[in-house]
Amino acid sequence: PLGVRHRPGDGITGHVAVSREVYVTESATRDPRVRARADEAAYLDRARSHISVRICSQENVVGVMHIALDEGRSFNPDNVRLVTTVADIAANALHRAMVVEGLEAEVAARMVELRAANAKVLRTARSKDAFLETVSRKLHTSLNAILRLSEALQEEAYGPCPKRQLKPLHTIDRNVQGLLEM
Repeated sequence: PLGVRHRPGDGITGHVAVSREVYVTESATRDPRVRARADEAAYLDRARSHISVRICSQENVVGVMHIALDEGRSFNPDNVRLVTTVADIAANALHRAMVVEGLEAEVAARMVELRAANAKVLRTARSKDAFLETVSRKLHTSLNAILRLSEALQEEAYGPCPKRQLKPLHTIDRNVQGLLEM
């Protein structure tokens, strides 16, 4: 059954995991390494020959594959090579799945970081916009006051305006108007 765990060295599974050897037995009911549970006994009685092969990913044993043949048949060298090849393919698939799982975890962690960074950028942008809006409003108010004062001086609201001051006052008006239009 899938997911059954054995201690290293215990039973055929534990032996294959530790020794990394292919293990073939012609009689599971008489093999001293077999550790069968009650629900496996009937199955083991029907099968004649069993093979157990380790499944390794990057030199680490990740499982053991067991295959049984019905009575009257035994595993030959070609069968052993085939089962070993299937185990290698399974190991490769498991390794790739673990790599993908690791990459998915890295991507998920990076997405969390990116969301946090994006939120910070948005907060900073909102702060910048609020600051610029405040500065713009205050600057606009000040420029309007300068413009009104310049116009009042030109209209001699505060008394006579010497002719030599009119040119600088017109320059002030022109520059203030340009700034207000921005």
